[in-house]
Amino acid sequence: MAASSLTLVNQKLAYCRALMKLVQSESVPKRADDRLRRQALLDAGAFHLLCAYRHYLRELAEHHTVADTSRILTEQDLLQALDRLGKTSFEARELQALSEDAQSWLSGLHNAYHSFWQPPVAESLQRIEVVDLDSPAGAARQVSRENLEAWYRAFNDLVERQRETSAEY
Repeated sequence: MAASSLTLVNQKLAYCRALMKLVQSESVPKRADDRLRRQALLDAGAFHLLCAYRHYLRELAEHHTVADTSRILTEQDLLQALDRLGKTSFEARELQALSEDAQSWLSGLHNAYHSFWQPPVAESLQRIEVVDLDSPAGAARQVSRENLEAWYRAFNDLVERQRETSAEY
């Protein structure tokens, strides 16, 4: 039996929490391999948080009885699926507004995720390039502990509030 999207949201949030605890338990990294490990944990936390978000879009679709939730990857996908059913969702509209706000936590999370797919500026295609996380260019591309914690709190608060509101109906 396939897990419900609600279960998957909770699972991915738990993964993100576990990764944040690992980062919090470590001292300030001094060596390059420590910085690399810390950044890998932060990036993984952002990845799981975005997975939780996408599962949450599907959870909302399931709540509104959308037939094929596997096609729901964005707020727009959700809104279109609901529109086809003649339904609207305050929750989906709120998520769309957050996605369109360049200053929102959701835009920050999406930007971080998209940066994972951008290659570093390479001087030579002959060797593997490593991004210097301490350089200005590297710092702009990395997920920080503070950002990850803020994104997590904002998303978790949103999910709890929206679940509570939808349960009242």
